[in-house]
Amino acid sequence: MKKHAVWIMPREEAWDRLKEVVDELALAYGGPRFGPHVTLLGGIRARTAETEKKLRDLALSLEPFEVKLGRVDFLNEYYRCVFALVEDAGPESPIRRAYDRAFQAFAGDLVNAEERDFMPHLSLMYGDVSVEAKEEAVKQLGGRLEVAFPVRSLYLAETDGRPEDWRTAGSFPLGGASRRR
Repeated sequence: MKKHAVWIMPREEAWDRLKEVVDELALAYGGPRFGPHVTLLGGIRARTAETEKKLRDLALSLEPFEVKLGRVDFLNEYYRCVFALVEDAGPESPIRRAYDRAFQAFAGDLVNAEERDFMPHLSLMYGDVSVEAKEEAVKQLGGRLEVAFPVRSLYLAETDGRPEDWRTAGSFPLGGASRRR
């Protein structure tokens, strides 16, 4: 049994831009480097084959959509140290519907199934740093990160160990992805 997460990952130019920001912040503040992603659902503890099947079915049930990042903020949490919020993520948004379906699909496999704390965001920095350092990082980014990217697949991530060790274990195209190019 491995620990998994369902990720939305930027591609091409958005990946390059966001990876550069993550790497610059890691260098400046001493946190780990990691691949930019929006965690749709984390804390899944199950066999990889079972997780892949559920994720394939989930992806096929979803239509492609777009993620648009905006305000940069921080929390006093290691994995949400500094992040860019996903805009237009209200109750009827495509990302919220995707999360609700993911939660239903994996409810029995979640490490902490009673916690439904979904705040759609893309982390830019992980770490235990001072509030002053976080404020400085947010200021350095101008308080906003205007990046948008299409979501055409969901990714299975293996998230045991340190962030530097995390890896994607598969990509699953959304149901309408082949019809929209």
